[in-house]
Amino acid sequence: MMKTEILDVDVKGTMAYTLGQLREKHGLWEAQKDRADKVLHRLMGECLSLYRLCCKSEVYEQALKSCVDFKFGKNTKLTIIISKAIFGNSKKHYAYAKALDKAIENQVGVDENMTMFDWLQQEGGINGVIRKSKEYDRSKDKEFGEYVLDGYYNFDRMKDSLKPSFTFENKHICNIVDEQGRNDCFLYAVVERGGEKVKIQPVPIAKDEVVKKMYSVFMSYLAEVGGEKYYDEFCQKKKQREEDHKKRLLKAKKEMVDELERIADMEID
Repeated sequence: MMKTEILDVDVKGTMAYTLGQLREKHGLWEAQKDRADKVLHRLMGECLSLYRLCCKSEVYEQALKSCVDFKFGKNTKLTIIISKAIFGNSKKHYAYAKALDKAIENQVGVDENMTMFDWLQQEGGINGVIRKSKEYDRSKDKEFGEYVLDGYYNFDRMKDSLKPSFTFENKHICNIVDEQGRNDCFLYAVVERGGEKVKIQPVPIAKDEVVKKMYSVFMSYLAEVGGEKYYDEFCQKKKQREEDHKKRLLKAKKEMVDELERIADMEID
């Protein structure tokens, strides 16, 4: 009996010591990971600065492309090239490129906006940005687009979260819109490198295929400015419609069964 008690005490003591050592190592890892993440977030800020430098002049962009040691297509995004050049040819560079894309979309580091470092800290790092990006992608599904297009959604409720619109005079565009018998249309804007000139192409509503493509872009934008909030609302209404539909089917089935039973029970004279 005494040997068993001594063994129990030794095992418990050893286990407590081992757990303490492991917790201490975990604390060291957490501290090192935190430092590493901060270094990565500062590096991402420098990558963003490099991207914006290349956007200022084609000379910088061509210089960058001439320095990389891997092949890329003519349509390969600049953020992909930068990420692959800095972080190497592994799948991780796609995540870094995605984070850069999101930072660019959110105008991180522009004017008085927060820096890339602060933004990544706020968003929960690279993984946090990717996770939120995947959540927003839900808002691009076809049914959500139809929900907006069919008028079930009140667009006015989104205006506060959208970027400000710009009013300008252009008789040519007004005439094109008037020809469609409407008071709105899409405008496709192309900005020349350097941001000095803007080419605006009006898109007549009558061209259904073009309009569908434009609405696809619009859905992506809605996902960024309020996708999670509005998509959740859409899902709730969709779920309610499905439940109501099931109730109607059950009711119709019951009525049919009752009618069949009534017919079966009818007495024939």
